[in-house]
Amino acid sequence: MSYFKLNAGMPNATKSIGNLTAPSSIAANQRMPCASITHSGLTVNGSGQLVLSANTTFILFGSPLIEDDSPYNADFSCQWYDITNSSWIGRPLISWAGVNVVSTSYMKSAIARAVIYPTASTTVELRIKAVGASLDHVNPVSPGNHWSTHTPYIGTQFYSVLSF
Repeated sequence: MSYFKLNAGMPNATKSIGNLTAPSSIAANQRMPCASITHSGLTVNGSGQLVLSANTTFILFGSPLIEDDSPYNADFSCQWYDITNSSWIGRPLISWAGVNVVSTSYMKSAIARAVIYPTASTTVELRIKAVGASLDHVNPVSPGNHWSTHTPYIGTQFYSVLSF
């Protein structure tokens, strides 16, 4: 997990956290909708996209939950996507779902993150960038076969916003 120390001289920093919901299908370029949050300078539209106000710095984090119930291994990556400017932003999450402990060595990041300072209203979304064909679940409503035995220790899928 990444941590950012906030300078004491930044009294206007706002922090919010929300839930990520399942994409309409598990495929590249599918949006993982963000649930509604209350955050100054940001709205969540009906499609689960974040609409960012101009002239504010936003640090965005996204951490989906992936599961592979099949006896297969699957790669997965996601990243923040700037809809307004048609471009990927920030650093991707690159992960691996597998059936053996060795598979965890392929995990590159647990959080997709981006820093953005829009000069005009900008719409962004957390999007699947690439996915292996056998991946069974992304942001399930309830944990599946692998994770249900570990609840509540595995946490949940989330996104968070820090702005100043």
